[in-house]
Amino acid sequence: MARPPKYTTDTDKPVSVSLRIPRDLYDQAQHHAQMRRTTLTELIVEGLRMRLETPTDPRDILASQDITAMQELKQMIAAEVHAILAAQRQPIADPAPETSAPPEPTLSHGKNNTVIQEKASRDRHKLTPRQVRALRDKHLRGVPVPALLEEYDISRASLFRYLQSDKR
Repeated sequence: MARPPKYTTDTDKPVSVSLRIPRDLYDQAQHHAQMRRTTLTELIVEGLRMRLETPTDPRDILASQDITAMQELKQMIAAEVHAILAAQRQPIADPAPETSAPPEPTLSHGKNNTVIQEKASRDRHKLTPRQVRALRDKHLRGVPVPALLEEYDISRASLFRYLQSDKR
């Protein structure tokens, strides 16, 4: 038999706890402890520590873990509110026909066709008033943001600026 451990202070000395648990829970815990090659005591202590370290109240969880997602949601909500307000206003007459889409940006290539640098910016062109109205209408009809970004070849920031701005 092993020699009992000596503790330097009373705070180092563990406390014995007796508890009653249902038989099926005991059997499951024993089986789990055997599978992990640990003792039932170690399993219960580990579970208790895990439970105490895990917040139970949603307010205990840090809400600032993903600020970017929160900012995007705020922008989307603001854009939706502006789009609804704009839709309630009287429609204006259509301007002249829209211009053709700008050419694709040219890319310079290095060895093995690796793209080194984009020469033209995506957002150098502005949307016509007709394109802006069409963009807003599609957004109100539920067209996904990625589809709008691709169709109008604008950045996410530009898309939300167009959705938030007054009709041009």
